[in-house]
Amino acid sequence: MNRKTFFLTFPVVVILLACERVDEYTGPLPDLKLVLYSFVRPDSMVRVQASATRYFSSASSQPLEGFSGEVHVNGQLAGALYPAPRSPWQTTGNHVADVFPRHGDRVRIIARADGLPEVEAEITLPGENVPVRVDTLLVGAPGKIEAVHYTIHVDDTARERHYYRLIVETETYDSVDNARYNSTFYYSFNPENDPLLVGANNTWINEDLVPNRYHIFTNESFEGKGYTMHVSAMARNTTVFEYDTQGQRVTQ
Repeated sequence: MNRKTFFLTFPVVVILLACERVDEYTGPLPDLKLVLYSFVRPDSMVRVQASATRYFSSASSQPLEGFSGEVHVNGQLAGALYPAPRSPWQTTGNHVADVFPRHGDRVRIIARADGLPEVEAEITLPGENVPVRVDTLLVGAPGKIEAVHYTIHVDDTARERHYYRLIVETETYDSVDNARYNSTFYYSFNPENDPLLVGANNTWINEDLVPNRYHIFTNESFEGKGYTMHVSAMARNTTVFEYDTQGQRVTQ
């Protein structure tokens, strides 16, 4: 007698149920503090963004009342902070001072707001940079620029190690009555096979895939002699857009 064995397969369906539980925090909250964000650069206006600390569960930050501050350069009062120009519909915590520090200056920012402890920050800007000259060549018809070619001359004549970083900025901004608002900067260029920029690339792609994502190089190969490099950048915008917002005619 032949015996046959049959196997029956039944599908097994696994249903995963997820639930969510929200617990409201009822404990004490830390005291508010004044927070400053600033990036000070030589020969550039001092800019500061001021806000109050925000607890992680808060939907928005606390507004600042009675904000004031000043900028000191090398121990001397150089200027006061005042609200940065803004469009009528835009709220901002940005402040500026008519102060343009130079290489080697010691810059100290002091700020205060009603009900918050006074804060201050200090930085010493690096010494004088190695002279760099840039020549540009526009490619394309007037009003329809397709690319910009840069010839960069680094006059490195000192017998010491220097480090360089190449940044090409493209700015897009809105204009109301010839005043600039909502500036956005893009960083992108073509290294054109320059040996010192090996691994650099267009930073609009995933920066994690770029070996030399910050475009840093040294003067190891031209110490005391100088160097000339060539890079190019595509024109980000060649068209001017206009639109209306809350009764304002805006040009981009």
